[in-house]
Amino acid sequence: MQHPIDAGVLALAILLAGVPSRAQWPADGVPLTTSATVPSGYAVVADSSGGLIAVWSQPVGGQHDIHAMRVTASGVPVWTPGGVPVVTAGFDQVSPSLCQDGSGGAIIVWRDQRSGGLDIYAQRVDAHGALRWTADGVGVCTVSNNQYAPVVVPDGAGGAIVAWYDFRALNYDIYAQHLDANGNALWTGGGIAILAGQYNQYNPMIVSDGVDGAIVAWVDLRNGNADIFARRVTGAGTLLWAPSGVALCTNAFDQLDAALVSDEAGGAIVAWRDARNGGWDVFAQRVDAGGSTLWPANGAAVCTAANDQLHHAVACDGAGGAVIAWDDARGATVDIYAQRMDAVGSALWTPHGVPLCAAASNQTRPSVVCDGASGAIVAWEDARAGNTDLYAQRVDAGGLTQWNADGTALCTAAGEQVTPLAVADGSGGAVLAWKDSRSGNADLYAHRVDASGGTPTGAGGPLRVPGLIVSPGYPNPFARTIRFDVGAAGAAVTMEVFDAAGRRVARRALRGRGLSFDGRDDRGRPLAGGIYFCRFSADGVAVTRKIVLVR
Repeated sequence: MQHPIDAGVLALAILLAGVPSRAQWPADGVPLTTSATVPSGYAVVADSSGGLIAVWSQPVGGQHDIHAMRVTASGVPVWTPGGVPVVTAGFDQVSPSLCQDGSGGAIIVWRDQRSGGLDIYAQRVDAHGALRWTADGVGVCTVSNNQYAPVVVPDGAGGAIVAWYDFRALNYDIYAQHLDANGNALWTGGGIAILAGQYNQYNPMIVSDGVDGAIVAWVDLRNGNADIFARRVTGAGTLLWAPSGVALCTNAFDQLDAALVSDEAGGAIVAWRDARNGGWDVFAQRVDAGGSTLWPANGAAVCTAANDQLHHAVACDGAGGAVIAWDDARGATVDIYAQRMDAVGSALWTPHGVPLCAAASNQTRPSVVCDGASGAIVAWEDARAGNTDLYAQRVDAGGLTQWNADGTALCTAAGEQVTPLAVADGSGGAVLAWKDSRSGNADLYAHRVDASGGTPTGAGGPLRVPGLIVSPGYPNPFARTIRFDVGAAGAAVTMEVFDAAGRRVARRALRGRGLSFDGRDDRGRPLAGGIYFCRFSADGVAVTRKIVLVR
């Protein structure tokens, strides 16, 4: 309900409401698409209600279109069978990426050839599968020459920030654009240069800065080898940090395949594969909201064991650090290992990582999500049975595996199950999508695993917390009321308030109904009037909303 307030008091009315959901996941997962053609270039994001939204490039009539599907927490695909056609504009649309829109839907970006070159387009699809922007998408960047590899994060207000690498100046540069909730471009036409004119920069990664902007990291060739750099941009398009970017690693030899995650404090953690020791090792660096690196120069060693460590994936641990997983060739076969790095870059588990799976044959290509308790769930491709199946393991905050030795089987259907992508389900478990050839074709399937390693089937039991959904502030722009829904009455929710510089000024543990924030910091002092950002988090899901405090 809405609470009127006096000047100087910001009331946040909290509505805790849960609708029980019954699990219906069949063994070996549910199909998202079973087309006669082979989908490619897929990506996934949580739907904020315990389910998943997937997007992919689908061959149709000699060209590639973009399709999307949402599967609920109970395992029901709810959009158009075979996926919502996001764009069917002719020629090829490929390389899709997506982020949450803050209302149960998603903002999808892709590379588009309708004009002859390679441009960047975007579309918003709501929780019901309806397209909200211009038919066939809005142009994010349609300047001359080619744009590649778009990535996207939400801006906390229903819009998104998109980054890509760009060949408009005949070398590869990093550009970005801000789209509002209606698909309007808010920055200079064609985007602003995060970094341009300094040799080649490519393969951008992006995370939210926890306010309304983003942190972008990329692979950089200015020093003659591949290094890792990053820069922050605000929602208004102001570029922060060093003009040429912050060097996260400029060690000799190559650093490649940057994987980026928020540190949930306005900064980011980046992991990469690193050739400084001869083979491929895993290193990582943390950069704070002000652009200062916090871990050892050129990165903290995550794993430098013998032979190669490849295909790393990273998730925030909720305590300023990260859990990083990779496939590891130190033994006779390739296995899955993981390590937790704390907020200052120290390894917390066994040196060079703990083995999550050392079964026969090879295990590769892990995907990792936080379990909401500073541990992680890791899924991977597994060839122990002769063909490639899907397995997963949960590792707790102390580095102890929680499920079956060498992992729990999530899909052992006929054919090959490859390239799993995981998102947190908001209840300590995960929802996964992968490419699956059980029908003789490469389809997309999805499955869910709960915090105990169980695979919900049949009627099942009630899901513990379907997710966290936070409404925009009301009335706009001077938000006095923010409603949020969390899937179980009385479930714990943390509210953190940050000022415009990204400093946390207040934190509240919320439980029950009708609680409010009194406009004071953690010492009871009144906050100055101005713009603030409220971040609500519950069971690994976090949502940020912009508010204005009037004094």
